[in-house]
Amino acid sequence: MTRCPSIRRFFASAFRSGFALLIAVALVAASGTGCDRVQAPPEDEPEVDAKSIPLTCPIKQKNDGKFTGWPATKECAEWPEEPIKGTYGNLYMRWEEDGTLRMLNDWHLRTEPIPKGFYNLFQITTGGGTQNWMLRVQHTRVHVWLNGKKVGAYSSGAAGFEASPTFDTPHTIYEFSLPKVAKGEFAMKIGDPGNGNFNSPEEAIVMDPKGYTGVLQTGAVAAQATDAPLVFSINPATAIPGDQVELEGNRLGTKQGVVKVDGIDAELVGWADDKVRFKVPQLSNGLRPVQLLTGDGTAANRVHLTISCTPQCQNKQCGSDGCGGTCGSCTDGKLCSGGMCQCQADCTGKICGDDGCGGSCGNCGKGKFCNSGQCACSPQCSGKQCGDDGCGGTCGTCTGSAAQCVSGQCQCTGSCKDKACGDDGCGKSCGTCDPGENCKAGVCGT
Repeated sequence: MTRCPSIRRFFASAFRSGFALLIAVALVAASGTGCDRVQAPPEDEPEVDAKSIPLTCPIKQKNDGKFTGWPATKECAEWPEEPIKGTYGNLYMRWEEDGTLRMLNDWHLRTEPIPKGFYNLFQITTGGGTQNWMLRVQHTRVHVWLNGKKVGAYSSGAAGFEASPTFDTPHTIYEFSLPKVAKGEFAMKIGDPGNGNFNSPEEAIVMDPKGYTGVLQTGAVAAQATDAPLVFSINPATAIPGDQVELEGNRLGTKQGVVKVDGIDAELVGWADDKVRFKVPQLSNGLRPVQLLTGDGTAANRVHLTISCTPQCQNKQCGSDGCGGTCGSCTDGKLCSGGMCQCQADCTGKICGDDGCGGSCGNCGKGKFCNSGQCACSPQCSGKQCGDDGCGGTCGTCTGSAAQCVSGQCQCTGSCKDKACGDDGCGKSCGTCDPGENCKAGVCGT
């Protein structure tokens, strides 16, 4: 065929008009070799390279591991938004109203093709920390763990090896979409391709030293790479009081800080720059915010822990139900011991008597009795007129002629001294006088 500038210009005009190449070829074939049979466009119209022909705008995002349709105008590009710039690559993110999160990791670091068994690791907390994702994006599928449980392998991701709009050398590109992702605050870390063992989580070869944080909202995601302390996962995401839980993150510091669960300081078990372990405090069931403060007081992003606990109150009257609640409380001064309300014995300031629970605070010795918790002496005066009552007191005193106390009895001590007659003072006689004599003052006389 004779070279024909007018036909070349017609091709260009046809492309711009949206005609297919076959139509142009058919017209040329019908014209034979005569260039004059084809109406050429004006001489001043430039020729058009087929690569520069615009595709349908906008190009719909496709999980194929490359910038579909590139090079194209920015308005028609699959990923027209500005990327989030990390250490080893650029990250493109888009969130849709149905909860679909679309991502492309333009990973500049890897400039050699990766084996098919390798994966790109993403750890993401979304919904303000209510969802904790781990994703392994392989060549044609994405393995997903949500809140510590594997939720399936999806054909919604792919790995490619292409140049990109921001890096001319072919390199690794991971592209995927994830459904049912909660909007709101998120935090994320990314790992370079690692060997795939999909039965258990494991670290990738190289982790991006930066973390990513931002807000998932409709359209392009507002996010940034950051050096701030970030928490990317909480494991397990569901626990009961007393369980140990691990926070994984970036730049948590080597100096021990604080972990608060719903505002309550948790007991720390271990603290490292990338992992912190703590015990779940006594809290009732529900979704509880977890806030980590580094040793210098810097707050990381919040995550959430679901406390799911079955109260244990069978055969219990009181005390903890094991879930942050109570099985009841004791009254009337009783003390909760072993889940049962028990009387609390009290012998404070007492050496004898009742302990308040049917027991004794002690016994008193012989001759003593308990009076208000104290041992007191019991006077022993039964059948006695006088003498010691056994408690340092007296059973009475003797008076008059019966002034002598003998074995508790007052006895008269008669006396006939210097007396020949008359009363001895105790009703007995000191003697009698001869007939014709009278006893006067103990003396017989006439």
